[in-house]
Amino acid sequence: MRKIVLMICILMISSMVNATAGFGQDLMLGVRQLSLGGAFTGVADDQFAVYYNPAGLSSVDGLNFSINYSKNTVGESDISFNTGNLTASYNFGKFGALGINWYYSTSSDDNDGSEVFNVSEHNVELGYGYSFAENLSLDDKTFFNDFSMGFGTRLIGYGADMDDVTDYFFWDIALDYSILMKMMENRLTFGAMVQNLPYICYDHAGWSGEDVLEIGYRTGLSYRFNKDNLDDFISADVSSENEAVTIGVGAEKSFGLSFSDTNDLIIHRAGYRYGVDDKFHEFNLGLGYVLPTELFGKDVRFDYNFNYTGGEVAGDPMSHAFQLSFKF
Repeated sequence: MRKIVLMICILMISSMVNATAGFGQDLMLGVRQLSLGGAFTGVADDQFAVYYNPAGLSSVDGLNFSINYSKNTVGESDISFNTGNLTASYNFGKFGALGINWYYSTSSDDNDGSEVFNVSEHNVELGYGYSFAENLSLDDKTFFNDFSMGFGTRLIGYGADMDDVTDYFFWDIALDYSILMKMMENRLTFGAMVQNLPYICYDHAGWSGEDVLEIGYRTGLSYRFNKDNLDDFISADVSSENEAVTIGVGAEKSFGLSFSDTNDLIIHRAGYRYGVDDKFHEFNLGLGYVLPTELFGKDVRFDYNFNYTGGEVAGDPMSHAFQLSFKF
């Protein structure tokens, strides 16, 4: 087990030294994931695994659906940034699980009522996860409680309308591959993903071989404190995207208030994300509220996140994000 943990640490460090360029990779999807500082690659236990680690879809039961929206303004400037997404997953049992995500973002600069620029991005991703082995052991010693693999395909579109500049657009199609390993009675989880291998690009000039998207990496660890309550954990991620290394850490804690034996009413979250090369830092505080199953016949959860970002890149913006999730 010590050798396995050492190997995982080496893999996480290697992600820090393999930073590569790319557009549209460093997205933060999901309000819960925002609250965890983006440290979700080694967690991957809800429908947003389709983006952070498709291998985790295999452990997400039933049909899940969520919708969220976020809006912020950069400092006191006229620049506004709006994002939202729809995400769903369904587990087919022994045939694996599928997930789909649609993300959009728009940013604009409205200077005295005269729009200077308007940039939009759309990201559609389809992911699949499958569990290849459970309780994998050697000489009566269990090494992995679960070993899953996954892949995803993404269609990313960009458009820009700038003052005195010719409009442009281009599309990227990319493939991602990931793994998720659960150890120590599912308390320790390691996840890793390689992005944009391979990809193709289409712009206004036609299909292109230009390197718009480069290979990106994500690695993450999570640790559950109690094997009987896997909802309370800490997590850490290292990613190399957009010519930059990003480190994220997060924690989630559910408290004893509940309407049933399985659904905690209130969940507290906190996360921090640091851009090693971009010199930004994010502080996140989140809250989850699980509506009682007895009232609705299904799980309904409301998530909220407050984000404060500072540094050379961000310009000290603050934002709020909201999300509704349904489990059938």
